[in-house]
Amino acid sequence: MFSGGNSICQASVEDTNEFPGTDLLLEDNFESEIVTRRFQEGGLSFTSAASDSYREDNYADDDSESDNRSQCLSEVDSIMSLPPNDLIVKFDVLQHRVVQKGKKKYVLYTIIVMEVPKLDTDQAIIERRYSDFHNLHRGLRKEIPAAIKNVPFPKKEFFGNYDNELLERRGRKFEKYLRYIFHQQGVRHCQAFKEFFYLHHLRAATECLRSEDYTESQEQFRIGLQLQKKLQDSSYEVASTLCALVEVCRAQQKFVDAEQYASQALEIVQYNVDNVYLLPLMKSTIDLRIKLKLDFAWLHDKLRQIESKTRFDVDSQVTLRELAVRKY
Repeated sequence: MFSGGNSICQASVEDTNEFPGTDLLLEDNFESEIVTRRFQEGGLSFTSAASDSYREDNYADDDSESDNRSQCLSEVDSIMSLPPNDLIVKFDVLQHRVVQKGKKKYVLYTIIVMEVPKLDTDQAIIERRYSDFHNLHRGLRKEIPAAIKNVPFPKKEFFGNYDNELLERRGRKFEKYLRYIFHQQGVRHCQAFKEFFYLHHLRAATECLRSEDYTESQEQFRIGLQLQKKLQDSSYEVASTLCALVEVCRAQQKFVDAEQYASQALEIVQYNVDNVYLLPLMKSTIDLRIKLKLDFAWLHDKLRQIESKTRFDVDSQVTLRELAVRKY
């Protein structure tokens, strides 16, 4: 389960797990799925989590076992000593809470995502559970195994999983884990990374948009956009989320907010005629500026120039809403 504030569309969020049906298995029988390898240094204990495809990973003799242990310990050092000047995003596990749903019990970790070293006044706050972290790690091992081959993963205990001190220690390890993987080349572009942080919010927002729950849709799109920007998602994907927010705000007659999102999207799209969002975005922005009694003549002229040059008929193009509901 992913959380990012109270969600009317919570079921939609829960259903977007990249590895469906694994939550209960991971909560109850996690140790049977992984190869547990413990390393001790300075009182910290980590484990490398591996799927079945990694269980035969070069552990044939004592020499290779020793080499792998040394490599993993070196990675622990790297995580703990990443130079502050190299950091561009910081992850803090603020707190944890135990959730009981019927017979099911799990822990949610509250994570603050902030940009550094500047003062970030718009910090993102999300909640994730242990199985979400494990899905992230397992997904990264499949997508970019070389990049995180020896990155240690906080282990799940056989006993005392809800002990407060243990959960505090695990939270600190998750901080180091997220900080380290984010700053490794290629990680932030992986599907598993995007899934962990913001794709599920965007899917939930889209589902709420389809069902016309605009308030919750706006909140989920807002969280997704906030994380996309901080974690440096592609400009195209950021623009698509901004365009969805334009339509959600329009539907609620929040025309000022809608126009602001539209202006941000236009800055990204840069009148690129190959971008499917350009013409419907320009048309929506003109309509909003008319409603708000703002100058729109320059944008209208630009739209006519593009239509003349490309022979596109803006009225025959799909709308922003249609693009938004098709996205996820």
